[in-house]
Formats: sequence, structure tokens, C-alpha cells
Amino acid sequence: MKPLTTVVEEHIQHVITLPPELGLKPGDKFSIEELPEGGIKLVPYEEITLELSDETFMQLALEAHKRNITLEDCVNQILAEKLDEHEAKFGPLIVTPASE
Repeated sequence: MKPLTTVVEEHIQHVITLPPELGLKPGDKFSIEELPEGGIKLVPYEEITLELSDETFMQLALEAHKRNITLEDCVNQILAEKLDEHEAKFGPLIVTPASE
């Protein structure tokens, strides 16, 4: 398996080559966090499914319109804000996979 090469940030055009031992595949999405000691940490994105009532969907669509962003970006921002609030109050949130 050859190393995965990916564009880190499209508007900056940095390209890094990752070793195959990381188990990443083309198309995998992740964020990159800079570490204080100068390294980086790759944080994979996880896909989740939300079931929303029509009323909640419309509230989110209106909020996205107010923020001038896509509905997906709006939901991601709200989730991130709420997770940050939770972690500030209670510490890190530990999520375990649901049994199928």
C-alpha cells in the first residue's frame, strides 16, 4: 500500500504524505490540531445520523440562513459549541459505539 497524500487546506495548498500504518484511505476526513511541542495530531471525523422533527429542521435551516452558511456547517458548528460547553462544565465527553 502506498502512502496517502492529501491536501491539508485547499486555500493554502500544503500537501503532506502520510504513512500507510495510519490506516487512512483516500477520502477519509480529519482535522489537524497543532500540538504545543510543534507536532500535529490527526483527528478523524465521524459520520453521525440525526433524526430531526420538521420544526427542528426548519429552525436549523433558518439559523443557517442567518449565519450565511450551509445547513450542514450550521449543524456542525452548533454541535461543536454544545460539546465545548459540555466539556467546560463536565470534562471530556466519552462516546462509546452503539451496539448493532
